[in-house]
Amino acid sequence: MSTSNFRAPDFVGRFLGFCRTEPSLLLALAWPFLTLSFLLSPTAIAQDLAEEDHIGISRGLERTLEHQIIPALLANDRETFRFEFSELIARVTSKTVEGIETFGQRHGIDSLRVALFEAWQETIKEGRVPADFKLKLPVLMYLTDGLELSTKKLMRETQRHELTTAEKIMKDWRRSRSFFFDVAGFKDRITELKKMERYLDGALAGYRKSPSLKKEVAAMLESFDANQLALSEFQNRVSEREAVFRLQRFNAAAEMILDPGGFEDGLVSALFLKEDVEALRLFLTNATDLSDARLQQPGLTQSIMQTVNAVENSGSHVVEKAERLSKGLSHWRRGRYGIGPVANGLLKARSQIGPDALRMPENPTAISQFLGADSGEGFDRRHYFTWNLEYRPLIKRYGKSTETDRLSSTTPLTEWQSQDLICTDGTPYTQRTRDVETAVTNVVEDTYHFHNEFAPADETIPPRIVGTVEYLSAIEQLEKLVAISNPDEIAVYDKIILQLPEFIFYSGINAGIDQPQPFAGTHPIKDGASATPGQIADSQFKKHSLAWLMGLARVELGATRAMYLNGDDWFVPTLATSFGLNEYYHVLLDDVAAHLKALETDADFKRAIKKSFKIASSDTLAYLRRLKLVNRMLIGLEGAGAPMIAQRAHDFRKEVGDYTKVLTAQVVRSTQNQTVVNRRQKTNTVRGTQTVNQTH
Repeated sequence: MSTSNFRAPDFVGRFLGFCRTEPSLLLALAWPFLTLSFLLSPTAIAQDLAEEDHIGISRGLERTLEHQIIPALLANDRETFRFEFSELIARVTSKTVEGIETFGQRHGIDSLRVALFEAWQETIKEGRVPADFKLKLPVLMYLTDGLELSTKKLMRETQRHELTTAEKIMKDWRRSRSFFFDVAGFKDRITELKKMERYLDGALAGYRKSPSLKKEVAAMLESFDANQLALSEFQNRVSEREAVFRLQRFNAAAEMILDPGGFEDGLVSALFLKEDVEALRLFLTNATDLSDARLQQPGLTQSIMQTVNAVENSGSHVVEKAERLSKGLSHWRRGRYGIGPVANGLLKARSQIGPDALRMPENPTAISQFLGADSGEGFDRRHYFTWNLEYRPLIKRYGKSTETDRLSSTTPLTEWQSQDLICTDGTPYTQRTRDVETAVTNVVEDTYHFHNEFAPADETIPPRIVGTVEYLSAIEQLEKLVAISNPDEIAVYDKIILQLPEFIFYSGINAGIDQPQPFAGTHPIKDGASATPGQIADSQFKKHSLAWLMGLARVELGATRAMYLNGDDWFVPTLATSFGLNEYYHVLLDDVAAHLKALETDADFKRAIKKSFKIASSDTLAYLRRLKLVNRMLIGLEGAGAPMIAQRAHDFRKEVGDYTKVLTAQVVRSTQNQTVVNRRQKTNTVRGTQTVNQTH
């Protein structure tokens, strides 16, 4: 149709008629255009931007954070969180960072920057980052932000602490001890921040060499360098403040020892004296640019050492006792709370088995173990777990021998045919021939010799179990301390221990017999009164004295040896003194009962005892090790003087023996030598002629 023939009035009329007769079809055709018009309107665009950019990130990014990354962080799965979040950050622009932070805060996360920084910090500390690994720039920027925020957070904490607010060391020894524990915590955190700082500085080296930097990269480098300087100054300030307070406490302690009052005051002073001397000596040797006048006194180091010599030559009997008590409690504390790098904290590395080859949790104070609670790491009583360190598979070895026997038989097919012949020398002879079939049979006998055995044990495990070296050192120090102390002095040790919560443990709930109670701090619940589990624990099962600490150390040390080394007398006490022997037997009996109770509720162990495990495995060996441990504990208990303890040990003996018999039978059956004979034969049949010559 040409435009000259197009008449507008006719088109309009037809369109209006269509609208009257087909309204639904018209709406369907018009809907996309109406939607597009609305979306492109200024009002709609503003609403959409307000909805999408209300925190600066898209809905898809929100879903990723909400359903993948934040749940991993809340579940303390730092490895997954670190990987997923680092991947996410590497793909987004710097404009979305604040929106991500805001979204994290809405979901209860103080700072995702700090969380990612701490996750990387843990990964680097554990050595799980390849040496040639390179961080992507967005992740690097996020981590430098996290370092700065972590530094400021630590600075704020110290500003509210007595390290900053106080001018004199507190006289109360418990507060003084707690104060220096806090300071040690601050210094450890600074050290960890400095490690991360060095790692990030190495990652930034390539950007520093670039002749032209983007504005945001230059800002990152400037901020990082400023934080480096601030962290170093902060580290120096904390160390200097600590030295001031240690000098105050050292002078007060020396004065107390040289002008003795009561044994308790002198002992507490001596406990702190050597600790402060070592810390001050180290600080003053390395200190530069000191700002506090109290540390700038001429000849301060010499003055401190003169005071130490005066104390050591004073003849005060508290100095040696304080040193042995301090060392003994320190080793005990490390044995109980120390964490190794292997087997979820139970083992030290192969190359490090000394007393320092472990780390301590940030808050090593004891949390009640009553009814299964523990310090958070789960290994306050290590021998409840170390029996299960078993990885030996069952190995099948075989040899083969072969014997062959050859048999043959001939069957005639025709009758003999005779022919008279003369040989070359003129002698007549008769030749007889016939057709035959010869069957040759080869019989082969293959004999297979099977030998099953478990892989060799790892002989490095016993000395690497955390607590082995530590508890041994603790027992040596504390036994020597008891040998030079009288009952009144031991009561002072107990009074000091009673006020230190990290030396609490609970025992007796499983044994079913009355136990001796510590000398103090026990408040029995009155008859008829209702009691909560916590009250029962405090009144009946709370152990908090020198004798109980030594008892637990002896049990833990015996257990690490009894599980992995030969010999049945690891729990038979060979003590220089009988001090704490009664407490030792009670801890030992309670541990036997605890192990058996755990076995009774162990579903895998029940299946093993019911012979569901037809073939022995590493699990079988682990359970046998646990039963061997309990059996050796019972050997030690049979020598106890208390009739009730000996009777309970006798009651447990049959149960342990029955369990051991079943599992041992499984191991014997699985490792027995076996012989399998395979006999095979093959027969070949050959047709030929049989000839016989007969001379006349």
